[in-house]
Amino acid sequence: MSDGADPGLIATLSARLQQWTGQRWLVTVSNKAPPGPTIRQIKEQRQQAATAEAHDDPLVHAILETFPGAKVVNVRVREDALTPEFDAATEAPPETEDDEL
Repeated sequence: MSDGADPGLIATLSARLQQWTGQRWLVTVSNKAPPGPTIRQIKEQRQQAATAEAHDDPLVHAILETFPGAKVVNVRVREDALTPEFDAATEAPPETEDDEL
């Protein structure tokens, strides 16, 4: 758990998961970082790549030259343009017979 984190976070999370799912949960803390980038890091990398790509677009380049001082401040990435590593990191686990209603 990171410094400054609420010490009751594990109990709160376990209780909420049980309330939301109706099943008991065991939540543990590890100081070992998971392998690979986090979902947040992947999103940030995707946003940075999209911004760099927007700057390389000829139309955007022409607009920036036409309007001195203009800058690209917000690049939106369509959800269907997700990268394969992002899809794999956020993919839901396969359903089992117990999951079906």
